[in-house]
Amino acid sequence: MARHSAPDSTVRVAGWVWAAVVAVLLVVAVVVGWFVLVGSQRDDEAGDACIDGEQELTVWADPAAEEVARTLAESYNAGEHVVRDRCVTAVVEVMSTAEATAAYRRVEPGVAPVWIPAGTGFIPGLSGAPETVEVVGTDELVHVVPAGADPEPSAAVLPTGAESMVSALAAEAVGRGAPPEQPGPDLPTARGQNLPVLTAAGLLDGAGDRAEDVRTVGEVVFPLVAFGSSPAVDEKSARAAADFASRADGADSVTSVAASPSLTETAGALAGVPLNRAGNGL
Repeated sequence: MARHSAPDSTVRVAGWVWAAVVAVLLVVAVVVGWFVLVGSQRDDEAGDACIDGEQELTVWADPAAEEVARTLAESYNAGEHVVRDRCVTAVVEVMSTAEATAAYRRVEPGVAPVWIPAGTGFIPGLSGAPETVEVVGTDELVHVVPAGADPEPSAAVLPTGAESMVSALAAEAVGRGAPPEQPGPDLPTARGQNLPVLTAAGLLDGAGDRAEDVRTVGEVVFPLVAFGSSPAVDEKSARAAADFASRADGADSVTSVAASPSLTETAGALAGVPLNRAGNGL
């Protein structure tokens, strides 16, 4: 008897089965994609969270630079910035340039990581200070001559106290070398007594209501100094300071040049803080 080979058999899968498999794979892909997206969003949120708590960043500002400093701090705080898992808030403290200089020269913890002084003359040589700084504001140095007062710059009072650095800068601008033998009263007192003064325009409250001549004699710059890590400024504070500086709109970058001996002497005498290196024990 002859043998006949069986015909080849083909197993066919119904179309609906393939459709079901594709549908299941699509559902799985959607679910996996959803979890990936949610996980990514959570990672982003965690990156913006205060995982390591909050940090206060102190900004010291000369009285003449107070408005500039507060504007920068308000803008920075509005951004709710996070630096190394810490939510940073900038807080401005007004301090004379002379007092701040003396504090930085002591190289002790507790100084502000960010400083906005009047002028750049006392930045060189400070531990952790950069050589180049951004100028974040300026103001006019002025000679204020009330009606009937002696118009000579040599007759102007150099106010003492917290606002005295701009007076020393104005005195240098008009060529007054040595500090006065008897420094004048502080700026509010001098203004109250209607005395001629050398100061900054931004400190002249109510100037428009007075019968006086306000003469521009120069300009003061307000640099932003973000201190790097040093014995006085720890690393986390230095990082926060660098972040603050990176978000400030500086007009120009300048290289700090040490104050002249006459400016150093005058500024120290007016502030009551020795600013020469020997006077600081350095």
